[in-house]
Amino acid sequence: MNTRILVVEPSRSANSPSSLLALLPSDVEILRAKDGEEALQRIARDEIDLLLADGGALSDDDDLLQRARLARPEVLRLFVLDPLETGERAALGVDAHDTLARGADDARLREELSRAIELQRRLSTPRLQHLLRHVEHLPSAPALWQEFVARAKDPNTTVADLGAIIQRDMGLTARVLAIVNSAKSGLRRRIVDPGEAAAILGLESLQSLVLSVETMRAFDDARLKHFTAESVWARSWRVACAARAILEVERCDKRLVDEGFLAGLMHDCGELVLASCRADRFEFARTLALRDGLSREDIEARLFGVDHGHAGAHLMQRFGLPPGVIEAVAFHHRPSQWIEREFSPLTAVHVASCVLEDPLKEGGDGLRELDHAHLAATGRSGRLERWIEACHKAAA
Repeated sequence: MNTRILVVEPSRSANSPSSLLALLPSDVEILRAKDGEEALQRIARDEIDLLLADGGALSDDDDLLQRARLARPEVLRLFVLDPLETGERAALGVDAHDTLARGADDARLREELSRAIELQRRLSTPRLQHLLRHVEHLPSAPALWQEFVARAKDPNTTVADLGAIIQRDMGLTARVLAIVNSAKSGLRRRIVDPGEAAAILGLESLQSLVLSVETMRAFDDARLKHFTAESVWARSWRVACAARAILEVERCDKRLVDEGFLAGLMHDCGELVLASCRADRFEFARTLALRDGLSREDIEARLFGVDHGHAGAHLMQRFGLPPGVIEAVAFHHRPSQWIEREFSPLTAVHVASCVLEDPLKEGGDGLRELDHAHLAATGRSGRLERWIEACHKAAA
């Protein structure tokens, strides 16, 4: 089946988004809409895989991306801007999965589009779509998180304003304060004000924390033997801290560090998706993996048609998270199955999860699950010992 891209642009010119698609694979079908209203009609009527919106096609008050997200959250939304388009124009990309800069390096932009298309293909398989039709309550992006993100992008918002959003939820407030006041935080006094806690944690970490807590809460009724949303969150928090530590050791830029931390927090959310779909089948997969020492991902793929990594990645795509986060969630067990060959948040989350978690066997050695083919492809296999050390320090 062809991948269908809907391009929203007022006219076709040498610098239009559709001109960037000229060298994409032949099985990519390009559809066009001249404005937001026509695009929404096509999204409702046609099977669209990817929405490519031209900043020049949207007015400052156009809510195309938001309406597209609400109507079809599974459609990958990319927003193309000229490098000099900032301010309110750039703010229109809030509801996009990614914002791409058009202009100086069209070859790189075309590569990013190809990557997005491949990711969409991997997450739109018939087996995955069939599975998700049986999930009664696949959640939308949490409202509290969306509000937090929107307010955080407002330059007039203060740390106190963000703390006030958190304070509206007792459970989230307790989580944030507990993390800030943890024994390893180095604070000399106990923090009781959510606004102060927000300042200590930092904007990006706090934003990721809000999303993870709210998402896990949506699945809180998916309780099985030895398995709860709380247990998934606790394990994921340790992996997130470790993934961030690895990326910092490698001196990655802030965007990659933040993506790695968020991916670590959400890397096992697909377990909750599968448990919500068929709790008995999910429990059987865990029991079988423990009894026979088999790969749980292989068992999940046989029983559900998809493993928890891909199920979680589909959920993250519905939430509109960046492609780097979605990739890390989808392939965190076997990164060599993805096209990435460079060190990335995917590498960090994979190593962190192997070092810190082996949930089926007490005292088991998760390092046996390391994807050495991927590590070799990144050219950084020699850094593994340093990464393991950073993981243990971060998780302490």
